[in-house]
Amino acid sequence: MREARNGDRRAASGTAPLCPLVAEGAGLRAAPSLVARGFAGAARSVPEARAFVRELLTAWGFTAGADDVLVCVSELVSNAVHHAVPDGGSFLVRVGVTSTGLRIEVCDPSPLLPRVRRPDPAEVHGRGLLLVDTLAAGWGVERLNWGKVLWAELPCAAQGHTPPTVDLLRSVLVSTWIDATPHGHVAFLLVAHPPSSDPQGGGSLDTERKMRGLAACLSLAPPSALLPDIEGRLTMSGRTEVLVSIVGCGHDLRVPVGTQWGGFAAAGGPVVVVVGLDPLPGGADRRAVSAYLAEGARSGRLLLGRACTGTLTAGDCPEPSASAGRELP
Repeated sequence: MREARNGDRRAASGTAPLCPLVAEGAGLRAAPSLVARGFAGAARSVPEARAFVRELLTAWGFTAGADDVLVCVSELVSNAVHHAVPDGGSFLVRVGVTSTGLRIEVCDPSPLLPRVRRPDPAEVHGRGLLLVDTLAAGWGVERLNWGKVLWAELPCAAQGHTPPTVDLLRSVLVSTWIDATPHGHVAFLLVAHPPSSDPQGGGSLDTERKMRGLAACLSLAPPSALLPDIEGRLTMSGRTEVLVSIVGCGHDLRVPVGTQWGGFAAAGGPVVVVVGLDPLPGGADRRAVSAYLAEGARSGRLLLGRACTGTLTAGDCPEPSASAGRELP
């Protein structure tokens, strides 16, 4: 794997920003992660699922084609609510970024496979999968051990984000630390960008679009969502370096980490990846990073994912405390 840039490779685990290496290739081979949320088998879940997907589209910067995506969400969810989920049951909606747009999945417990109907003109219902077939680039159903997954893939242009470039990846600042949460110790990896030198502010907007693109490639979620599992995105290289695979970008980040941070992650400890949309000055200390995270969480300007199993939510991600920036003893 060829390195595109030599950066500061000091092994560090504090909140002092690091300069990661940029490496070619592996991100193109990674499969997309999916952001998931569970819903009750009730009619109210149709607008709730639409709102969930709309929030992700906004966070990732997808605008063109969003209406078609939401129509397909409504039809797939309606199919689950009316035909697949028993009273008191639940189902799962999963969303991920593909190389051409978005993938929507609805997982339900019923083994019965849906079929496309050809209703009479006078019939009110029965056209849901016909709509999906018309709007989606592709759709299908797959059996699971406990039910099935009905999926659709749709083209969706990213007017609010652009793919992260090598120059962006070369410029980002990465901070790492281990801290305590209600679920125990968690290793954090924050990716932010330095302030723009453009006095007109145009550079800041362009950088934000690329940071949204980075978050979309990693399938990170806004603070109000359950953290998506992005375990396939992180690979430890020994105990002093972590590789962050970025789908569709063609480049990865190789981040130097301290031995205790790396050992904690390599041993299966939970890791939370945070991408900040606002600039963070280089050399920011613990207090500045704490304020950055607090404001980002308040304003929804952070996008997050976890690299472990469990039920961590964004609310479990603390600001760096007095112990942040230090390795576990």
